[in-house]
Amino acid sequence: MEDLFLLPLLFLPLLVPLIVLVYQSRKYKKTTYYQITKNPYSSIKRDKGKCGEYLIYRRLQRFERSGGKFLFNVYVPKTNSETSEIDVLLI
Repeated sequence: MEDLFLLPLLFLPLLVPLIVLVYQSRKYKKTTYYQITKNPYSSIKRDKGKCGEYLIYRRLQRFERSGGKFLFNVYVPKTNSETSEIDVLLI
C-alpha cells in the first residue's frame, strides 16, 4: 500500500520537463516568428539555422512594440540571375 503513494514521485522527473516543453511550445506559437514561418517548435530545437533565426528574432522582438515588422527568408535577386537569402529582416 505504501508503494502506491510513492508511484507519483517516480513520474515527477518525467512530468516536469513535459510541462515545461508544453509551456514553451504554446508560448512559441504566439510569436510573430511562428505565425510567419509556421516552423514547428521541435524544428527550432533540432535545426541550427532555424534556431539561429529564432534567437535573432527574440533579440529584436522588442522593436515590434514600436511598429517594427519582420520578414523571414527573403530572397533578393543578384545581378547574375542568382538569389541571396536574408534570414531575418526587420523593417
